[in-house]
Amino acid sequence: MKYKRLNADPSVFGITRGPHRRVTGLRREEVAERAHVSTDWYARIEQGRLGANPSPEVLAALCRVLQLSPAETRYVFNLVGQRPLERPVSGVSAALRDLMLAQLPRPAYLMDRQLTIVAWNPAFATVYGNLTGQSALRRNVVWRIFHDPFLQTAVDDWREVAHLQTARFRQIYSSDADSAFLYRVFTTIKNNPVFQEAWDHLAVAEPDEMRFLLTFSENSDLYLVETTLQTPTGEYYLAVQNAGDTPTLMTLTQLGENI
Repeated sequence: MKYKRLNADPSVFGITRGPHRRVTGLRREEVAERAHVSTDWYARIEQGRLGANPSPEVLAALCRVLQLSPAETRYVFNLVGQRPLERPVSGVSAALRDLMLAQLPRPAYLMDRQLTIVAWNPAFATVYGNLTGQSALRRNVVWRIFHDPFLQTAVDDWREVAHLQTARFRQIYSSDADSAFLYRVFTTIKNNPVFQEAWDHLAVAEPDEMRFLLTFSENSDLYLVETTLQTPTGEYYLAVQNAGDTPTLMTLTQLGENI
């Protein structure tokens, strides 16, 4: 924090550099005033004095005043053993959307932190249907595995996939237990016997890799290996469904030629 303070441009903060101003950046009192804390408290935090344990709100305010990047903010919170406050979702960037589209002919989609699909490529729409106009609840992958008739009949080992999605849901829910949306997802699936069975196992899992066989048509099955990557900010997941065997690769290639 001291380095950022001393190298800040005072003009950005509306401070005119007068002929008698000796500091090159910001004074401690100028940072403290903008973060709504006392100068003494800020000095203790900056110097890392014993007992200086700022609240997440104070730490977030200081990071905001000093215009720290997301990576720098996470680093500051890591130093004091805290987690950054949740930030509003900034929206899917053009670069991330382009990366998803570049996965063709493989089905690919983007999920937010609550496992709700927010964007998808044409191959995904061809295999699973276009989700345009559907509510966030209906686009949530956990809701879909228990309510989508296509998935329930087309996924060869539906019960195993449902157990895995439940384990993922438990992990996500544990990190955002106050989420009204996740509670809504829970209430819509809690009475499903397979969900109850999986929930009682207390298993947890990260959204990483999943293998499954999908009946695509009367004469075509897709063996898919879904790999899920999280963006550096943690706001989104990119899921890409790769071909797990040669026949699936051929089918996806043919689909891609018709998109």
